Amino acid sequence: MNLKQFHSTCINHTQRLFNERKEVPATLFALKPDGDVTLLVRQFDDDDDKEFTYNMYAMILVAEQCSMYCFTSEAWFSSHEALADDNIKDFDINSVPRPMDDPNRKEGVFVITTAIDDTQLMHMFEIKTKEGQKYLSDDFSGDNTTSMKDNLRLFKRIPNILSSEANNMLLDLLTLSKPSWYMTIKKENFNKVKVDA
Repeated sequence: MNLKQFHSTCINHTQRLFNERKEVPATLFALKPDGDVTLLVRQFDDDDDKEFTYNMYAMILVAEQCSMYCFTSEAWFSSHEALADDNIKDFDINSVPRPMDDPNRKEGVFVITTAIDDTQLMHMFEIKTKEGQKYLSDDFSGDNTTSMKDNLRLFKRIPNILSSEANNMLLDLLTLSKPSWYMTIKKENFNKVKVDA
């Protein structure tokens, strides 16, 4: 499966999840060599716990020899106009509120897929409401993809090449601990996701 196919399938899973639950928790899909997909969905208590979680995710990617991952989550984004590149030097970043503090903020779901060679695909979907029902808009990333990036950098957190002994120890630890936030989706189930329009 190439990056575009994996990214597209992860978008379908994200859409299905949102349709079912009307929310998307921070979710990581990681492609294993056999085509199965590791699914990691762990809530964090604070920024330190978030960093700890991402480091654990990085270890799992290395242990399972994953070639790409997709991170999807809800996020706030500001609705102010993007600045032209030639005006950026004159712009005071402190004059624009953070998205979470912006009274005109919007809520969306982002999907960012990263391959081990650091190539990326990114899409953002606005969460809208019609007749009291939440739904995801059509992709409205457009030029905004330039401001979206994979800040997790999971492939860069841990050396990609560990000894087979170290990989086996990590896999044994995962198998023994069986955390509730760590699951595997079989290749055939991952690829046949259906999204109700």
